[in-house]
Amino acid sequence: PVMVYGLASDCLDLLGERFGEGGFNRLRRDGVLIANADYGLGLDATAATATLMSGAAPSLSGVAAERRYDLTAMRPVSTFSDKDILGNFTNSGFSPSALRVSTLADEARIAAGGTNVVYAVAPSASQAIALAGHAANAALWLDHRTGNWASSTYYKEMPVAVATRNRTAPLSMRLDTMSWTPSLAPELYPALPDHLRRYPFRYVFPASNPLRLDIFTASPLVNREVSTVAADLLSTLRVGQHEGVTDVLSLAYTLRPFPYGKNPDNRPELLDAYVKLDRNLEQLFSDIDRRVGLDNTVVLLAATPPRRQSRRDD
Repeated sequence: PVMVYGLASDCLDLLGERFGEGGFNRLRRDGVLIANADYGLGLDATAATATLMSGAAPSLSGVAAERRYDLTAMRPVSTFSDKDILGNFTNSGFSPSALRVSTLADEARIAAGGTNVVYAVAPSASQAIALAGHAANAALWLDHRTGNWASSTYYKEMPVAVATRNRTAPLSMRLDTMSWTPSLAPELYPALPDHLRRYPFRYVFPASNPLRLDIFTASPLVNREVSTVAADLLSTLRVGQHEGVTDVLSLAYTLRPFPYGKNPDNRPELLDAYVKLDRNLEQLFSDIDRRVGLDNTVVLLAATPPRRQSRRDD
């Protein structure tokens, strides 16, 4: 499963000619489209992911939103927050104990008698755990405080390749050298007024900015990090290559409106996020084809509804 937060079909139609042949266009050409899927009213990405993975409404699954109100602490906390569980490369503890039903990932483990592997990779802990379910080998997410790829000791594994990445090439060491700029020439982005084409955006993540990890994880560059970890799992843990069983690799990407832009009209950033994600998907499918073979793979890509984020006056 590949969950994309904020994916909208009208943007796919608008940018179809700007995409390559191996990403979104490959799915639309070779896949089956399920139109008008309805998660219900007011679900955020975490609740929608749990609904899709379990087939159960929030009232049954126990996951109604990314956050819940903790009556003991008297503050909102993650739905999957668990004070009795330790973190891996994070000081925060999470577990799927709030998830009251079985998921697609759980059923895959049951069907294989635990001889297959199941991994989930996402920008946030809540989506990673909603994708991983109860029985996964590991759920992996970016810790917004440290930039490490984190997990929970609830799960039995912390992949060596991911732990090595945290030690040798953590995001916090690379952010100073990274920037987000448009992938295409300004005139190639459709449906933009002239004043938005004239001054292309550029975002950097200097160490002097205490919000730089939050800004980065709200940008489409975080999707490349997800794809990189997915490639590590495919190459080092042979995901999809265990004979006679079905392995599961679940990923979450984001296309949410960028809330840190200088201009309240963030259409250029949003269109560029689609273009970048298309390239990420093309690389992901290429990695899967090389390691496993797309003929041996079922790819389920689903959109989760975005929350409205705008600084315009209503």
